[in-house]
Amino acid sequence: MKDLIYLDTDYIHSFISQIEGGLPTNIDLETGEEIAEENELQTGSGRETTIGGKLTLGELEIPLVFKAPSGELSASIKPTITSSERISLSQLESGREIISKKLHDDALKRFEEYMEEAKLFKTSINNVKQGEFIKIESHFQIVDFNFMKKAFDPEKILSFVYHDQEENLKQLKEKVSESKNGKERNLARAQLRELENKILTGKKNDKNVFTFLKISLEYMLDFLPTATFLLAENLLVPLKQKFLRESSKDLTFKYGSKNMDLKIVIVGKITRQVTDVTLPDFSQEYSFLEFGEVVNYLLKEIGVLQKNNFIVSPIAIYFE
Repeated sequence: MKDLIYLDTDYIHSFISQIEGGLPTNIDLETGEEIAEENELQTGSGRETTIGGKLTLGELEIPLVFKAPSGELSASIKPTITSSERISLSQLESGREIISKKLHDDALKRFEEYMEEAKLFKTSINNVKQGEFIKIESHFQIVDFNFMKKAFDPEKILSFVYHDQEENLKQLKEKVSESKNGKERNLARAQLRELENKILTGKKNDKNVFTFLKISLEYMLDFLPTATFLLAENLLVPLKQKFLRESSKDLTFKYGSKNMDLKIVIVGKITRQVTDVTLPDFSQEYSFLEFGEVVNYLLKEIGVLQKNNFIVSPIAIYFE
């Protein structure tokens, strides 16, 4: 059983449409119109009359992908009471959502079977080439730049990082003021100056680091295709929000740790390999065209990209 966290339904639909001759995109619309017309007819009847309605749902089948059995939906509605009509529509929406997800998940199964039969999947990144498809099980980590931007607020994070040292500093100051022994007071003063300098230098350096991270994240969020990424063994996988089965905040909370024993299956297409993560020489002519190298450098600096990593366009990501 697959526990999906990501599925590119646009890609899956395109695949099924090409090998099966199209998708039944008008099924939901026609059913909705038929029920809407029947409700309108019932509402137009007499005020005291109880009307019985019945709708037969025909069998729906997409060869090799999905089959829904035929069924029957009936209702008894008083035209002067509208609550029963709203419940029926709500139930219909839920049913469509279940059918839609069932269609997507079964289409993924058909896609994987097709690719495996044609031997088009690479199960290792060794010698993989641009444009090839992979199906790899790997350790992973979810990273969300919006989450990181909030976490790396310089002033807030420094107050947590240096909380214990600030408390030690406060205790040393009290010790100096309370000490009556000259030798002990001088020793405490020396320790106090050392700790003050250590905290001051540490805060300055760390603030520069966190400020750089925050500025880099804000800069990249303006043009990157997504704020959420999956990091795997030598892979960087950008995740589009609309294809996630859970919110990026939930995924980051659940799978944001770097040292997890969990493995996940990644199905996708290799788009490129990162061969350079250094900052371009902007003194050279047309160096501004090396925009991709600037992005690579920033991604490397915040720890999500390394030289020779592969960028993957994901199709499906799931636990198995």
